[in-house]
Amino acid sequence: MNSDITVLATAAIGLACIAVFVGLLGGGLFLLFRRPRRRAADIEPNLHIDIGNFPCEGPPTEGPQLAVRHLPVRMVVVVTAPSGRDGSALDASDLPMALEFVTPGLGDVFRSHQPDVRCWPPQLSSEGFMHAFFRNADLPNDDGRGSPWCCIAGKFQAGDASFLLGIICCAAAPNSLTRIEAPQPTDWQGVLSVRYPEAAPGV
Repeated sequence: MNSDITVLATAAIGLACIAVFVGLLGGGLFLLFRRPRRRAADIEPNLHIDIGNFPCEGPPTEGPQLAVRHLPVRMVVVVTAPSGRDGSALDASDLPMALEFVTPGLGDVFRSHQPDVRCWPPQLSSEGFMHAFFRNADLPNDDGRGSPWCCIAGKFQAGDASFLLGIICCAAAPNSLTRIEAPQPTDWQGVLSVRYPEAAPGV
């Protein structure tokens, strides 16, 4: 009789252990699959700009001429981003007109040079945008110094709206230009200038 009770007690304990194990395993699997997946919007976008994908060409000989601190360059890449979490993004069709607020004639340069355009997600500050742009615009050599490449980043105002802008340019030959900041909208005109070649006599 006692042996039967012992067997039954042992079996009950074994079943209880199995039940506890199954419960713990099921609970663990539930928590594992219950963990929320990262939404596509939460995944950091790839903002890297590979300069090696673009030809190293100087400014075109025709059309509006762009200069960075008086050195003629070609506009190769343009990056725009809304300023602030609730800022409005620029539509590609509105970009040439908006660039006219950066410096007169820059919209014409955009149409003529036809740069690659990147639209970044909203940036909380111009300082943060400039840091991110310079980090992702991986210029050759020492941040572009001693190469034909340079880049400019900062903030500009178009009417009542604020936007962030980054531009990568290429000159005809290696030079001393590097990363240039334009944290205030008024800084751009001290960096960029646009010139229109005079028409040949009789044209």
